[in-house]
Amino acid sequence: MADLSTLKATLTGTKTPVTTTAEMKSALGTLYDFITDLLGTDSTNKAAARDLLTTPGAAGLRNLLVNGDFRINQRAWISGTASTSSNQYCLDRWRIVTLGQSITWAADGAGLIVTAPAGGIDQLIDASSIVGGTYAVDWDGTATCTVNGQAVTKGGTVTLAANAQATVRFSGGTVTRARIEPGRTLPWEPRPRWLEQLICMTYYEQPTTVARIYAGASGAKVTVRYRVPKRVTPTVTFVSNIGISTTPDAASNAYQLTVTTTQGSAGIVSFIYRANAELT
Repeated sequence: MADLSTLKATLTGTKTPVTTTAEMKSALGTLYDFITDLLGTDSTNKAAARDLLTTPGAAGLRNLLVNGDFRINQRAWISGTASTSSNQYCLDRWRIVTLGQSITWAADGAGLIVTAPAGGIDQLIDASSIVGGTYAVDWDGTATCTVNGQAVTKGGTVTLAANAQATVRFSGGTVTRARIEPGRTLPWEPRPRWLEQLICMTYYEQPTTVARIYAGASGAKVTVRYRVPKRVTPTVTFVSNIGISTTPDAASNAYQLTVTTTQGSAGIVSFIYRANAELT
């Protein structure tokens, strides 16, 4: 490549002696070679060039959708299971909209590619995550998409109000790597699995192990810290319990669950709980 100062002087017309036509053509060719090396030969349009020049979006943190590739399944939802209520949560952060419909899926890299039913699957985006403005939506698959009831095409944009909950819905086809990002979407960037699961557990937690605590007597308090603090005080249900009340104590909040023992003597009490702080 020509000396940069000479190239600049040639292109700006300040070179001494005055630039010749041949020198200008050579300079433009040198600049073209530089840009091609920088962007690659696959940059056939402006959008591709912008993507190549953009710094990666902080490991997927631009994406407002949680579990956009459906990796997290705390409820152990089974492919093909029909929903028993409207707006029933299935894979983490996703709901089956219509009673009696189901989703199916197949493995797709680290995540799943889900087939959404006619009534759709949707995700409610927490109002506190939305600063307001223009957001772009993208996904892989054949499903159609609406945001707050407004149809949007792949790469299309919608306007979201600040601090107002939003609903993103996919219907009648396949979907994976779903994302809604400020301004425009970037190529898919998965968040680390451990981080994705922690975000999911802000809304719902179903531990896979049993809490075991030695209780002194009936009426003793047993307190368990949630694995992740919830966005609000969750609704707690018990899958199984031995020697405890099934009603959370008044001391329960977004950070901890407190229950009262019911057995009359010292021993082991145990319980499995589900803490639900999902959006509705």
